[in-house]
Amino acid sequence: MKKSGLLLSILLLAFLVRLVLLNQSFWLDEAAQALESIRPFSQQLQIGYDFQPPLYHVLVHFLTKVSLKEWWLRSLSLLAGVGTVYLTYLIGIETGGNKKKGVAIGLLASLFLSLSVIHIFYSQELRPYALAAWWGALSWYALLKRKQNKTTWLVFVGSSLAGIYTMYVYPFLLFSQAMYVFFHAKSVWKTMLKSLAIIVLFSLPLAPLFFNQLQIGTQLRIQLPGWEQVVSLPQWKALPLVGVKFLSGLDRVSFSTVLSSIYATGPLILVGALGVWFFLKKKTATPITPYLYWFGVSILAAWLVSFVVPVIQPKRVLFALPAVYLLIAYMAMELPVHYKKTFVVLFILLQMWMIGSYWTKPANHREDWRGVVATLHAQFPTDSTIIVFGSYEPLAPWTWYERTESLKFRTLSIASIRSVTPQDIEKNMPTVLPYTHVLVLDYLRDLTDPSRGIERWLESHGYKGVASLDTTNIGFIRQYEKQQFLSSGRD
Repeated sequence: MKKSGLLLSILLLAFLVRLVLLNQSFWLDEAAQALESIRPFSQQLQIGYDFQPPLYHVLVHFLTKVSLKEWWLRSLSLLAGVGTVYLTYLIGIETGGNKKKGVAIGLLASLFLSLSVIHIFYSQELRPYALAAWWGALSWYALLKRKQNKTTWLVFVGSSLAGIYTMYVYPFLLFSQAMYVFFHAKSVWKTMLKSLAIIVLFSLPLAPLFFNQLQIGTQLRIQLPGWEQVVSLPQWKALPLVGVKFLSGLDRVSFSTVLSSIYATGPLILVGALGVWFFLKKKTATPITPYLYWFGVSILAAWLVSFVVPVIQPKRVLFALPAVYLLIAYMAMELPVHYKKTFVVLFILLQMWMIGSYWTKPANHREDWRGVVATLHAQFPTDSTIIVFGSYEPLAPWTWYERTESLKFRTLSIASIRSVTPQDIEKNMPTVLPYTHVLVLDYLRDLTDPSRGIERWLESHGYKGVASLDTTNIGFIRQYEKQQFLSSGRD
């Protein structure tokens, strides 16, 4: 098959595997994103509680004018994901040495990326991670083009600005590019400095929003101390977990499975290391240098900054993932023929196994809030049931999915700020007394109500826990009924 046919097949594969489960229920962050994006355009910069720049919000806002279906709102991330696969192919051509070898590296790296489960997962996410990865790949392609001209530098500046307006951690990628040019492409260093000056200048309008979001995030960590452990990784875990999750695929692997993941990927890494050894033995120039800066420097910089402001997570540095697969593809091409085929087959089989795990195991899926709302509306009468949240407002996924119901449940948010206090319980819980059925969501209450004050209040006021409804990745919903209602013989 000709290279164009192979490339089209890889892109079609990338598109098709990203369609599976594209219409999953929105989870917490996605629902919050959707609620913000459906607001009027004039409110799209009012995103103080979302520590991200506004570009993705604005783009999704225009998507909401067409449809509010999950698959449609996620289509921007889907297209960015497939586009990144294509750019990975182009970068392989530019950096692979001679044209024939470059095409082979580009095709192999794009195939690996098309089957990467972590990339598939975030290409289906209503969040900016896949879009930032697309801008990053586009900027590296412009930077590594053999024939540099005004157009390539214009593309570099434009994609870098778009990346900064998409994610606040994007400057770590820009830093890695500056370091690469300074040490390995000094002939364009002056042009790089001019480009950086333009990028900084046009990024300044973001400063007020950034500092406002930073202040709100700091307040959140004070009001809800456990939240930092939820959204950020401990420093001692962060660096190895990024590597393991990039290679093993699933982002939701816990640290307890790191050793098993290393065991699974270790032989493949070892074979790849042999490729590097054969390569170095030849004493030739190294085209893998930009991959090492792209992956190593950007992630290391993010990790070092995380000692001050915790920012590093695999999804937040997804823009470095194409470099990993370009590096692996280059290693594979340096292996002797009999090792090369074995390595490629084993690596693809591992990726396919991880895809199967993602598709078939509900634990790897997103939180099924759509199913929860539908189930509760089917099982409980809205006029005698109240939903209790251990938060200061109803959770975003609940608000998103109940908005289409003709009859809505009464909801009660207990916390006055972030966590539930005894004063909040005494002030707000009497609201439930007229209701026969009280449903208490466990979701995030290990953070907001770890002492389970809500349940203790209910039990002391004539309610009895009669059931715990299990859900997909959301936790239990505790069902409480009035004692006199139970004694009447009704269930």
